[in-house]
Amino acid sequence: MKVKYHKLALLLILVLSIVSTKTVKSAPFLELTPNNWKNQLQGKTVLVFMSLGCDIGSFASQMFGEALEDLKGVYISTFDVNSAYEMMQEKPFGLSTIALINNGVVLETSDETYKDFEYLSGYNNQQAWVYSALKRNGIKFTMPMPGEIRLEPKNNEGIVDLNKEINAIYRFEGNAEDESLQRDIFAINGKAKIMNGSFYSDGTYDGETGGEYAAGNYDSKPFQNGFTVHTNIKVIKTEAERKFVLSFGSRVINFELNKDKLLMSTELYGNLGEEKYTYSDDFFPLTEIPFNYDEWNSIIFSTDVQSRIMYLMVNGKRYKDIHLSKRFVKFFNQYGMGSNQGVCLHNFGWGGVLNGYADDIVVYERMMNATELNELYKKYSKGDAKK
Repeated sequence: MKVKYHKLALLLILVLSIVSTKTVKSAPFLELTPNNWKNQLQGKTVLVFMSLGCDIGSFASQMFGEALEDLKGVYISTFDVNSAYEMMQEKPFGLSTIALINNGVVLETSDETYKDFEYLSGYNNQQAWVYSALKRNGIKFTMPMPGEIRLEPKNNEGIVDLNKEINAIYRFEGNAEDESLQRDIFAINGKAKIMNGSFYSDGTYDGETGGEYAAGNYDSKPFQNGFTVHTNIKVIKTEAERKFVLSFGSRVINFELNKDKLLMSTELYGNLGEEKYTYSDDFFPLTEIPFNYDEWNSIIFSTDVQSRIMYLMVNGKRYKDIHLSKRFVKFFNQYGMGSNQGVCLHNFGWGGVLNGYADDIVVYERMMNATELNELYKKYSKGDAKK
């Protein structure tokens, strides 16, 4: 079985709405092993997450528990996917599958609902699946109802000021300097370089190749009031299933192409001390948004964080807003961006490096209105992205 580590980074989670008014305790963790699972599953309703018996599996199990911290009325557990064939009773399953089991009988698995991992990955999507699965099967539980992950955009027009609260402007016209004269040069590392007036890298993952800039010092927290980011991106088409597009912050906002479909994710973590961490990870499939290989694509995203709304514009068209999770906002307020990075053109967390070009990176320390987004696109989009 081929392990896809990016799936493990956001494994498991669930979240549900009140279906019973009966007072129950928080979901206890049920220890399942290849030797005891038949007896342990009797007389219980259990949500089982298929993981691995290794450190990465332990990491996924921790995230499973964090995602279900508000769940009451059922048990939760993890199980080694390589030992689960008999348990699963010919139901479809694989690494990161969630199985709903009642009195030893598998009622359904997440693989029956979602064929592609991105629709289940992330706390937000897993919470939605668990909520629906428990309701479909008449299981009594309590948990806050998960919200919609995408919302219809509101046309909030307003005054345009493209000079207000600029953080940095990088256009790579012969150099990597910030045109706003506020930041250091855009770091171009390894095999990356400036080519034909744009940033270029060939996708080499060597722990060095890539590019990024420092948005401020660690204490200044430049994006506490929100941010707006514009980038022109040209991704070269290859046979790779997963292709990096861009990141912002220390992997706080990430765009990639997965099976040729655009996908956004958020990733924040908090340091609890003594090498212990807590996480917030959500996935947002953007399958309705066309993204053209070997052509320029303009990507703009903008949020004040606190409203939990992120505007999204690709190639001059507004799409459904991203609905950020409450956990994301909580972590953002508590831990900040996690670093002083601005736009980053690699993600060494999963080995992602831009294979292509980037240009016209423009970053603001605030959310923009819809009118400003249109003007930002008109001013900085280029080539094929400029419709």
